[in-house]
Amino acid sequence: MIGVDQENGLVSRLKSLVTKFPGASEIGETGKTANARDVARATGEELRDLGISLDFAPVADVNINPRNPVIGPRAYGSDPGKVAAMVGAAVDGFHAAGVASVAKHFPGHGDTSVDSHTGLPVITHSKTQWRKLDAPPFRAAIAHDVDAIMSAHVVMPKLDPSGDPATLSHRILTGLLREELGFDGVISTDALDMAGVRKKYGDAEVAVRAVLAGADMLLMPPNLPKAYDAVLDAVKSGRISERRLDESVLRILRLKEKRGVFGPIRTDPGALKSAAHHKIAERVFAAVR
Repeated sequence: MIGVDQENGLVSRLKSLVTKFPGASEIGETGKTANARDVARATGEELRDLGISLDFAPVADVNINPRNPVIGPRAYGSDPGKVAAMVGAAVDGFHAAGVASVAKHFPGHGDTSVDSHTGLPVITHSKTQWRKLDAPPFRAAIAHDVDAIMSAHVVMPKLDPSGDPATLSHRILTGLLREELGFDGVISTDALDMAGVRKKYGDAEVAVRAVLAGADMLLMPPNLPKAYDAVLDAVKSGRISERRLDESVLRILRLKEKRGVFGPIRTDPGALKSAAHHKIAERVFAAVR
């Protein structure tokens, strides 16, 4: 299964190849969830044409901090209810294209003034505030059967007083995401080469703790052999149970089956930047208030 960060807008890894669509904040400004769905569907169709079956999108963060250096225009807005509606529509759009969708960054990266690529943000929301401000878009994504949810390298001490980032927090990934929100899809870490997750533990220990926290996919470990060997050693020693590992393997296999990875992968690069997709882009750009 090949995945990509194709959010459109600020984060557009394939921008030289695919139709230029508006980013999340611009779509949010239109106020119409149909625009989020249509852009996600068209984006997904172009990804399928390239043989890509998973998109690390949409961003489900509620950008309530104007000084946020890492989310900003990547979010649909600052209103939890409106962001939730947009996220649900985007998930529907990706699914209509047959592409797996990943809501990010759980439990919420919207109220930070530190970039988790270079530091470790701390968010002081109480659990009540989290349920009101950060959780609604993730609840919506789950209600729309989102395939995967990506963790955030942020510390939320009112949710977990350990000081560990959410990516390594059993209380957050298992306690909140699995048990409270009822999500049984794939949990992916954010990139493990980011400073936010590397500050407290070494790269080997980070991989093990992410699995113990509840993560199924370890994204971009800076040293793959080291991460692989650490997880394998943890299973051999019994620190990670075989049952725990099997749970992750089963979730990933179900995801691949649902999105057609076990069948023939048909690509059509010549269909990129179609007239129909350009019309969608033009219509949404014109609707931005």
